[in-house]
Amino acid sequence: MPMTPGPWRIAKGGGCVVSDNPVNDGPRERETGHGDVEYYGGFLICESILKKDDALVIASVPELIDLAKIGYEVSIQTSMIRGMNDRVKVYQLRHRAIMERLKLRF
Repeated sequence: MPMTPGPWRIAKGGGCVVSDNPVNDGPRERETGHGDVEYYGGFLICESILKKDDALVIASVPELIDLAKIGYEVSIQTSMIRGMNDRVKVYQLRHRAIMERLKLRF
């Protein structure tokens, strides 16, 4: 089963990560409370998170996966480049692709 689409965020009361997108796990979503949007402020992804930094990392998973995909695609496109100066160009291409993606997010 594919993961719940992002964006994910820390729930209004903290200690949980939620999504605006349903978890889409059918009846289990209702039985387990994952669809209790009023209570959690979104569809529950994860709960009982003690540290805010841990919740931030979990909430960042969809974007991190997107960035990994971008890095992979750019690596494939630039895999034939050789030499130190060309490696700098590859780094610059990757950096530019990631920054362009981040601008869309923020």
